[in-house]
Amino acid sequence: MAESTYWTFQPNMGLGVKLDDFTIDYALTDIGNVAESPYSHVFTISYSLEALPKIYTEGKRRIVRKGGEDEN
Repeated sequence: MAESTYWTFQPNMGLGVKLDDFTIDYALTDIGNVAESPYSHVFTISYSLEALPKIYTEGKRRIVRKGGEDEN
């Protein structure tokens, strides 16, 4: 049996918005043979944990120790 290689084209589009530490992404895409419709709406909401050190250094939040001393 001979193997054959073929290419397919799957058009999609999306939009992403970053609000402080949150990112909201939207995509209109074909996710395969999972649904009856040819395209699906995909939403993703994510939160960045890497931004935490930046928050503390910018003074948005204060770190208070048990003794009541402020680190900043």
